[in-house]
Amino acid sequence: MSLGILDMIGIAGTLIFALPVGIFGVEQIAAGQVSLGSTLIMVAALMILLPQRLLTPKDIPLAMSKRLIDTVVTSSKEQSVDHTDTTNESDVTVEKSK
Repeated sequence: MSLGILDMIGIAGTLIFALPVGIFGVEQIAAGQVSLGSTLIMVAALMILLPQRLLTPKDIPLAMSKRLIDTVVTSSKEQSVDHTDTTNESDVTVEKSK
């Protein structure tokens, strides 16, 4: 997965809030409160993972355009593999001179 600069800044902001929750969960497990500690660790993990996996309304057009571009690129690659001429014959002129 390729992350841009803004995505990395977003992850850093999420980590600012998720790390203290996770550390507190580890401390609670060490203190003997396993259920509370494991719940807090799970919450911290979900704080990091859910924004990466869920689509927001602003992500839907981007995902659709990527899928469309992949389809167009794949179909043009298939045509070139099938040796289908995709050029316009009127644009290509070859002259032999002796």
